[in-house]
Amino acid sequence: MSDWPGPVSPHAWAKDVTGVERSMLFDEPQNRDAVFAALPGLDDEDAWLTIMAWGGQRRDSGRNSWADRARWAPIVHDLRSGAIDALEAYSRFSETRIKGTGPAYFTKAIFFLQTAAPDRRGYIMDQWTAKSMELLQAPDPAAPIVHWDGRVRKIRRDGSSNWQAVVSRRNEVEVYDRFCRFVRHLADTLEREADHVEEAMFAGGDADWRRHTMAHWTPPPRKGR
Repeated sequence: MSDWPGPVSPHAWAKDVTGVERSMLFDEPQNRDAVFAALPGLDDEDAWLTIMAWGGQRRDSGRNSWADRARWAPIVHDLRSGAIDALEAYSRFSETRIKGTGPAYFTKAIFFLQTAAPDRRGYIMDQWTAKSMELLQAPDPAAPIVHWDGRVRKIRRDGSSNWQAVVSRRNEVEVYDRFCRFVRHLADTLEREADHVEEAMFAGGDADWRRHTMAHWTPPPRKGR
């Protein structure tokens, strides 16, 4: 996996979100490998906070989900213990409707915390990986694979523009299953690890694929228009 770190240290982010020192958390931003390495030594709450910090969750959203932790804690526990797989975890997160945390973030928890069914891993379904799947797989942009919310056209200083959107909570587990199957299929086709393929679909920073996604993905027309 890449050396790209999260935007903030888990320790600093968690202190802002919870209001207390979390002594087990790192003072420096962590990359994916470091997060995976740290998780076995963390309790369920610190594991969640580490993942959300790595993912760059907004602090106000983090505070909302922290206040709602009694609802996500059992799902995290069952993921880590192997009692549930990725798809059951997605269904439970989706049904629970945790404040401040939609699919783009709770699929991060699934990705890092799943222990059951390693041959059916769950992957991170955020706007960039979901847009990538639609560009690579969907022949008709008017028939999207993923449901989207909060569509905004962002104009940059150079005059170019791209669509920003949020992966909607309306995406049921069948959509997530299709997404994960697509990642695994693409990995098999390219003869690469699925984790690496999902990360390439995200294509952070100024990567060529991110620029392609920004230039070519458009949201589906709204119903009734």
